[in-house]
Amino acid sequence: MKKLLTIILLLLFFIIGKSQNTQVRAFVDTNVIDFANQTILRLQVQTDASNEVFFPIFEDTITKNIEIVEQYDVKTINASPLILEKSFLITSFEDSLQTIPGLPIIVNSDTLFSNPVQLFVIPFYIDSAKVAQIDTNQVIPIFEIKLPLEAPFTFKEFWLRFGTYIIIFLILAIIIPLIIWLIKKYKSDEPIKILQKPLEPAHIIAFRSLKKLKEKQLHQKGNIKDYYSELTEIVRTYIEQRYRIKALERTSTEVLEDFEAAKLLNFELFGDLQKLLNLADLAKFAKYVPSIDVNNQNFDLVYKFVDNTKIEIKTEKQIDADNVSTQNITNID
Repeated sequence: MKKLLTIILLLLFFIIGKSQNTQVRAFVDTNVIDFANQTILRLQVQTDASNEVFFPIFEDTITKNIEIVEQYDVKTINASPLILEKSFLITSFEDSLQTIPGLPIIVNSDTLFSNPVQLFVIPFYIDSAKVAQIDTNQVIPIFEIKLPLEAPFTFKEFWLRFGTYIIIFLILAIIIPLIIWLIKKYKSDEPIKILQKPLEPAHIIAFRSLKKLKEKQLHQKGNIKDYYSELTEIVRTYIEQRYRIKALERTSTEVLEDFEAAKLLNFELFGDLQKLLNLADLAKFAKYVPSIDVNNQNFDLVYKFVDNTKIEIKTEKQIDADNVSTQNITNID
């Protein structure tokens, strides 16, 4: 029994001590305000940092005659000891002494009440001098509400509002017709003739390039890599112009695969092209040095490849000659 009594007393001392560490108070920035004026009501709690504090929540009034204009968030006034504050911007439309009762604040599970606060609202008085001037015996006629007076719309106001648009319109009205007139004046009715240089056949370009390469005598001077670079560039350029295959941008294997898939070459020409490209890759990238005879043979392979795959383009004279021959044959029949 003594142990139970001791435990109860310790709990009471703990609760009392804990509540003594927590203090709540309420105050206003000013206790006297004019009718419908405003002041701030502040609720402050001083407690331990480990405690949970819950301030009262109001909608739009604290009491019947005290209205809330705005509620502010809880802020920390001091860290040690911990002081929290909740503020309310309040007003009153009752000209009398108003009392704000103690407001409940929950600290953990305990409910504490703040001190009451008094607020005196000064009544609204009419100046007695003005009241004395009013003749209460006279009958003041009631007039209808007058419509707003219409102020004249000046040119300055008009220009400030529409002047920029008028200037832009005038500029466009002058420039657009001028541009149209200039276009019509200098526009030629005759179609524009663009003289284009006739495209040379692919084999003509290739033969000319082979002739220039032969004159350089690169492989005779030991420039094997440069020789095969130019030789393969000639044949790749010819392939692009002749077969429309992007040979310059692709590897030798890819070029050969395109020819094999499309079946554009016979077995002999395909073998010659394959032999040439493979040996050229060895000379350019693996530092392989073929003999002079092999170099000349590869040159001849390119010439043979171009010569056997070229497309003859007949001139107008040749076409006319063929037509005459055809007519003669027909007449003989």
